[in-house]
Amino acid sequence: MAASLVRQVLNTLPRSLVMKISGLEEIVEGGLCAGCGIGESIAGRDVVEMDTTMDGRIRPYNKKSLDQKTFNQIMQVCPGVTITGPAGKHTCPIHPIWGPVASLHKGWASDEKIRFHAAAGGALTALGMYLIRTGKWIQCSISRLQMQTRH
Repeated sequence: MAASLVRQVLNTLPRSLVMKISGLEEIVEGGLCAGCGIGESIAGRDVVEMDTTMDGRIRPYNKKSLDQKTFNQIMQVCPGVTITGPAGKHTCPIHPIWGPVASLHKGWASDEKIRFHAAAGGALTALGMYLIRTGKWIQCSISRLQMQTRH
């Protein structure tokens, strides 16, 4: 469903704006790869494998030639080529690198051990620890499972 929506959006764009991608290398070299591993998941590790680049990023590389059917499957779900932004005009400032910025907030963990040892000030680590400590993560997990079984 998401892939068909992407195709609809791409069909409304001028052809000059739509990038023609013919291989995973172009996604990586074009800076579009998020390093999610979906290419390896679909093609199999014997065909595509994730590896660390010289600058420390995890990116896919072809170990064997990728057949067109498998490549098309990857292209339908690859975040580097399928994620699009919201349609319409933005009512907030547009930063040249980050895009539309509706609001910007700063936060961090109050526990100094977490704040200075976790990534990005430990906010998500502290929230996760809170959910585990209070048992609320179980409620989140059960809710997610219930949502998944309804579909």
